[in-house]
Formats: sequence, C-alpha cells, structure tokens
Amino acid sequence: MSKWTPARVTFATAALVAGAAVCVLVANSASAAGSGPSAAPRLPAIPYSDGPGHGYPVNSHGQSYGSSADAPAHGGEPDLIAAIATNGMHGYVKRADLQSPQPKNPEEAVAMTKANAGKTKTVPVYDQEGQGVIGEFVMGGGSSTG
Repeated sequence: MSKWTPARVTFATAALVAGAAVCVLVANSASAAGSGPSAAPRLPAIPYSDGPGHGYPVNSHGQSYGSSADAPAHGGEPDLIAAIATNGMHGYVKRADLQSPQPKNPEEAVAMTKANAGKTKTVPVYDQEGQGVIGEFVMGGGSSTG
C-alpha cells in the first residue's frame, strides 16, 4: 500500500478541483445553449435566400448578405459581401461591383493580368440594406508574376 505524501495529496486535490471546474463549465454551457430552465428567449427567425446567395440572410430589399467565406462554391456568394472599408467601418460590397470581364483563353488571361498589375479598383461599401454608402473598399494593387 502506498503512502499519501504531501505531494500526492496536493496532486489529488488539484485533480478534484479541475474536475469540478470542468463540471461547472459543462453545466453553464448547457444552460447557455437553451437546455436549462433559465434559457434566454429565442430571437425571431431571419429570412434566408433561395437564390444565388442561398443560405444567407436577406435584407428588406431582398438582397442576400454575408461573408463570401461561407459560400458553398464559387458563384454562391451573397448579393452583398462582407468587407471592411478603408475607414475601418464594417459593411458590404455589391457582388456585381467586384466582378470584372473574364478572359476567353489563357493568353488573354496573361495579358489582362499584366495590364492590371499594380492598378487598384475602388468600390463603395454599403450598410446591410445595400443603400447607404459608409466607405470604400480598394481592390488590387498587386504586381504581375510574369
């Protein structure tokens, strides 16, 4: 039979305290998630888009909005894409403002890349309703690799 030394007692006490802390955290998480009696009231449902921005919330003008990182695939971006304006304001750029002519072949792609190297394009940043301009977003400015 092993002896209980002060070091073992301290370790056992620390293990019990850590275990109790984990139990409290799990209990608090379950309560915060809505499974406890003091669960917060649920927020009203947000309408979602069935169009190209499928799965995104929709503003009062019928435009989907959100992060392009949440797009299921290229082309599935919302109408208004989350962006941070040069003034630090968080808002949305219109997907249509980000689009540019597509090359018809690899040679044209190389030529377009070289022609646009170092150039920037500035587009407005809108509020969530896509109406009020709250800043601007600057794209480009990179250099050609060829």
